[in-house]
Amino acid sequence: MQWLLGISLPGSRFLAPMRPPGDEPPAPDQQNAFHRIPAPPGVQIDLLEMELMFTRSPRWVTAAAVLAFCLNFLLLAVILPRPAAATDRAIPPAPTVVVARPASAPVPVGTEALVARGQYLARIGGCHDCHTEGYALNAGSVPADRWLTGTAVGYKGPWGVSYPGNLRLTVQQMTEAQWLVVARAPRLPPMPWFNLRDMADEDLRSLYHFIRSLGPAGTRQPAAVAPGAPIRTPYVVTDPQNLPVTASR
Repeated sequence: MQWLLGISLPGSRFLAPMRPPGDEPPAPDQQNAFHRIPAPPGVQIDLLEMELMFTRSPRWVTAAAVLAFCLNFLLLAVILPRPAAATDRAIPPAPTVVVARPASAPVPVGTEALVARGQYLARIGGCHDCHTEGYALNAGSVPADRWLTGTAVGYKGPWGVSYPGNLRLTVQQMTEAQWLVVARAPRLPPMPWFNLRDMADEDLRSLYHFIRSLGPAGTRQPAAVAPGAPIRTPYVVTDPQNLPVTASR
């Protein structure tokens, strides 16, 4: 009973080996006064009788009682709330990394409307008809990665042979202000440069941002060939053919 009740009982016989030598049990006439503890009126708890009950009971009964006590303790340990884990520690924000925007990246915020209008102007203004290979023959059904990359098929006329340039490479190398000047400069036929000359600045700026948003692609096209010089590429003859013969007078 000493290990179960957490007290030391002189004369206890439950754990006899733990009794010091010479510590014999008290006389029977002294056990009642010595082993009784204060209790409510009408109730008496005789520790000696409790000890005798445990010692005279079968061992499996005692083991079961001890097991039940341990299980109750474990159950309380499980259901009682545990201290909260320290999960509220402040996490430092990730450092901001500034990455330079390459020329082929999307245009900055605020120019989306210009890009959309530029795409519309390039489509209805005929830019793709010459500067996107196969655009007219395929009714405009050409992948976007080939838009405005020019063609090596030239246009032959009295001016020699001219080639639609790769606008995507040209625009990447100039600022918006430079584009407004270059776009209005005279060009060889069949480029309708005078249409760009008469365009409003806002429309030219839209074309600039649209072409620049496509990013660089393709290769540079051949330079113009002067009249009478040898032509080493395919070309389309723009001079009228099979004209009626005028009778000489």
